[in-house]
Amino acid sequence: SHQTIYNNYLFDVETHIPFLAWTVLPYFGALFWSFMIPLFVESRQHLMVILSVNGIGFLFNTFIWVMTPVSYPRPQLRFEDPSLTEYLYQSLIVIDTPLNSFPSEHVTLMAILIWVASAYSGKLKWFFIFLGVCGILSVFTTKQHSLVDAIAGCLAMFIGYILVIIYVHSL
Repeated sequence: SHQTIYNNYLFDVETHIPFLAWTVLPYFGALFWSFMIPLFVESRQHLMVILSVNGIGFLFNTFIWVMTPVSYPRPQLRFEDPSLTEYLYQSLIVIDTPLNSFPSEHVTLMAILIWVASAYSGKLKWFFIFLGVCGILSVFTTKQHSLVDAIAGCLAMFIGYILVIIYVHSL
């Protein structure tokens, strides 16, 4: 399979976003909490909708990854005596290769976290919305994705949502 490596900055503002190793903390935090969503859902039907949206979003992303694999160029970094966040970032780039960066599954998961949190009336609503937004912003400051990758990741969530709503209403 042919892997395309390109600079997918379509917007000049992206070239001005600094690399901030410490933002790996909200990156991992939001990713962790996006997997904890089922713990906060009280209705089985609501949980099925969320899991269906997630599944459709993942299939959408996977289809694009298979059809047009894209690799995001990450900065080559060498840390002398790395701090905890720099160590976590080094672990991130070992675990999560830059292959198939478009669309961003991380942003799809974080968009689902924001969507679910916005419907939640509990005390932690704004915490999870804030965490999801910080998680999305961190994909830029950790140089994991471009704005185009993130927009496509959000689009995957919206496509999943629309298809699930159409299906649920057609029952």
